[in-house]
Amino acid sequence: LANLGRGGSLRGLGYAAAPMVPITCYSRVDKQAVSLGALHPAEFFYGYDALRSLLYTATLRRPRVRALKRVYRRELGRTVGIAVLEPASYILILTAFTTAPVSYVVSVRQVSVVVAAALGVELLRERAGRSRLAGAALVVAGVALLKLAG
Repeated sequence: LANLGRGGSLRGLGYAAAPMVPITCYSRVDKQAVSLGALHPAEFFYGYDALRSLLYTATLRRPRVRALKRVYRRELGRTVGIAVLEPASYILILTAFTTAPVSYVVSVRQVSVVVAAALGVELLRERAGRSRLAGAALVVAGVALLKLAG
């Protein structure tokens, strides 16, 4: 926190906070969609994913397709892992939206950032600097405050 007065650290804090507005907006839409009971969370996810895939595919050009094929062949194991885990994790989030307030789900979901940072320190030998530790502490404190608030 000693570096917080420097421009770079404040800018980094702004970059970290900026995504919360769109995350909050799309999370409200997601909650509304699954809370109405018309769609199961998995149906909502796969419908959204099909639309997203169509939009992404429409933007691809032949050179990009070739590059993607090379990456998929080289990274097949990781690609399959992502193809399984990403839908499973988001369907769990959508399921949580059916019973919990958006603020709880979105906040607890941000703990994944802390876990990713910890894995970076442990597995990739990244430096656990003051800013990283302060950010992790803020996320955990925010979740704790939400729990205390009710």
